Amino acid sequence: FSHYNMVAVSRFHDRMTASAIVSMDAERLPGAEVDSPEVLSLMTALMAGRGASRAEVFHRTDLQDRFPYPIADNTSHLYVHYLPGPAVPSPAVTLLVLPALPAGTEAAAPAEPLRAWTWDWRDPDRTSRLFPTIARLAGAGEEDRFFMGSDLYLFGLPPGRIYRWKIGGTRVSLVTIGGEAGDLPAGTAGIAAERPWAELLVAVVDCAGAGNGPEALEAAGSALARAGADLVVLRAPAAAGCGHRREGTASIVVLPGWLVLPDGGAAAGESFALAAVWTPAGLELEALRLGHESGRPFLADLPFAKSYHPPAPAEGRE
Repeated sequence: FSHYNMVAVSRFHDRMTASAIVSMDAERLPGAEVDSPEVLSLMTALMAGRGASRAEVFHRTDLQDRFPYPIADNTSHLYVHYLPGPAVPSPAVTLLVLPALPAGTEAAAPAEPLRAWTWDWRDPDRTSRLFPTIARLAGAGEEDRFFMGSDLYLFGLPPGRIYRWKIGGTRVSLVTIGGEAGDLPAGTAGIAAERPWAELLVAVVDCAGAGNGPEALEAAGSALARAGADLVVLRAPAAAGCGHRREGTASIVVLPGWLVLPDGGAAAGESFALAAVWTPAGLELEALRLGHESGRPFLADLPFAKSYHPPAPAEGRE
């Protein structure tokens, strides 16, 4: 299944894959970060054609489990059986939220939310050609393995917009909000209006302005949580660090730093992406630290060791 990623990324990707398999969701399977999505889609269709639509993931393992030190190239394994009967939906929605883009670099990444990341073996250089600034982070040259495998991707977002999707049967709304003082009332109104429809309601606020200090960020997060958001992401490049707090049933996350550094300069502080998984039981969040080289992002906490490096792996590795 997920392959050649650090273990936190593998586990994030497998949440979408497992949900799609159990739900027999043919729309989501082609976007799974597996080897290969085509074979997984074909096998699932064949099982459905034989009346075995009740899929169950009964076990999961990581190659990382066999090593006493972190490795960069974990591969995960999902153990699935298909049983007679109809599919039993397994609702889960995964989101990858990237930090803010500075003015003038909007072309470095997709300008609208993406429902799936596209990698095609027939055009393996597509990401390097279209988005060279973020190609290293995507995993270009390695099947875009970091970016593949999520339900939603949030890069550059026009403020003041409302988006709706049905993902695996779950109704998802996204409200985008600018960072000026006058933008917040419209944002809270948009959240309140979407609450009756959405099962997962996400607000993303771009807070690059000078007036977005800690108190302002806290107030904005609280206002959007009270309006009904399940997840509030405050993309605040000048924030001192990545923060997460709960308010009622809402999760409020501060994402500091930039996706791409202004003018290719040096980073003033840390940058983080957010891997979020929603299920009816709640949200699970993982902050992924980014580094920069010549202003371009990469995964900062990627382990140095590979599974084939000495010292010898733990005894018993297949």
